[in-house]
Amino acid sequence: MLYHFTGVEGLMGITESKALRASLAVSMNDQSEVVHAVIVAKRLLKAGTIRNGQLATDILRFLQPTQQIREIAIPMHAFVVSFCAREDSALHWLHYGQQGRGFALGFDPHGLGGDGFSLLPVLYGDDEQQAFIAKMLVAAEQTLAKELPNVPKCGHETLTTLSAHSAAQYVWAAGSQLKSKVFETEAEWRLVSLDVGQPIPASSQPFFGFRNCGGRLVPYAVHRPEPFPLREIVMGASVPMHDADPAFDVLHRQHRLGDLAVRRSLVPVRP
Repeated sequence: MLYHFTGVEGLMGITESKALRASLAVSMNDQSEVVHAVIVAKRLLKAGTIRNGQLATDILRFLQPTQQIREIAIPMHAFVVSFCAREDSALHWLHYGQQGRGFALGFDPHGLGGDGFSLLPVLYGDDEQQAFIAKMLVAAEQTLAKELPNVPKCGHETLTTLSAHSAAQYVWAAGSQLKSKVFETEAEWRLVSLDVGQPIPASSQPFFGFRNCGGRLVPYAVHRPEPFPLREIVMGASVPMHDADPAFDVLHRQHRLGDLAVRRSLVPVRP
């Protein structure tokens, strides 16, 4: 089971719509999370992880957003929904569960992916992060080495530039899967969708929406897994309801939520 912490408004919205909102990663509150993959990539490139010196130099340059070339840039926007592998995390109840007044919604992880969304564990360890980013950088170098013989020598510089630009963008997109080791106790998983600028599909239900976060416009992608894999509602210690509250029965019947358990958290977090 994976848990998504939210308030009563989130509980109502998720159960009514049977949808999850994946926020644009670069618009989230902690900007340091987004650049962590870039820090790892810079460290590896400066240590000589790839042998093509010009490619490494170009990737380092394009890791600076102001240096990216708009004419060849491909939008790579990561949208994420955060989950915790633990329901008994006091940290999550304090920060995301509204100090015990919110809820932890338990989802079956096997039903969360699909429709362009992938469920991924957040990588915290230095070794696994370096291996993850190094694999990406080496793949860029190998692909370039394979294609260069097929291009006239006068086009080698252009192809190297294009390869470096693409690699830098993928590193930025990978930021949604990496976090500093100091956050390891969070045991976080993320449902991730990568938007590459394709036309938004015509649909009766919008794929993107927007919300306000501290005066900032935050886009989110709407994910509607079917069947909806909500399996459990865990109340925070300070929620003024009980397990058999009639409101949960009405909620269950109104939105046809299937097999659903309701209980109170044992974590004694209070406002």
